[in-house]
Amino acid sequence: MTREPVQARAQRRRDSLLDAAQRLLAREGFAAINTNAVAREASAAIGTVYDYFPNKAALLAALLERYRARLRAALLTALGRDGADADADNAALELDAIVERGVRAFADFYRREPGYAQLWLGSQLSAPLREAGASWGHEFAELLAPLIRERARDPRTRRTISKRHAQRVALALVHAVSAVVSLALTKGARERDALIDESVSLAQAYLARRPKPRRV
Repeated sequence: MTREPVQARAQRRRDSLLDAAQRLLAREGFAAINTNAVAREASAAIGTVYDYFPNKAALLAALLERYRARLRAALLTALGRDGADADADNAALELDAIVERGVRAFADFYRREPGYAQLWLGSQLSAPLREAGASWGHEFAELLAPLIRERARDPRTRRTISKRHAQRVALALVHAVSAVVSLALTKGARERDALIDESVSLAQAYLARRPKPRRV
């Protein structure tokens, strides 16, 4: 069993171990992450690491959760939302601008968090990463789906697409943009920036088709 950090000091210790793991990821890549290496990087006893993370899988799970929370916060800020439903008028009038902010916030997160980039841009494709990618895709699609529903609303009849259809459109968009941005981050600065611009255009053009209501 691992220790749950109920006290502030224990939480700080756990955070310091995750900070060490992030530094290792950024500096040496995914293969460098193991409990012994994290103990050395954090100047901690190996027993302390085991108190919180009994193995590499537990470390990876904690890192993924930390990155997920940070990325979600960055995207919520970019989308101008605090977790509540999007304002309908703003969603209809500013979707292109909102989508551009979201795409660029995603790309900036890669650059701001080099450990995160090492997780997703490396050659490894472990089961936890595949599962996290699928889960995050659905989570971030749910943030975008209300905006897509509003864009698809017929101004004459007020009819729109179903929530399920909007989430499907959003999911396709999230994974398409993620693929292009991931590719961009493997390139030099000039080509990287050009590909990120293309990912913005891709997202805007895809949504401009105004999905039509249909049976699902």
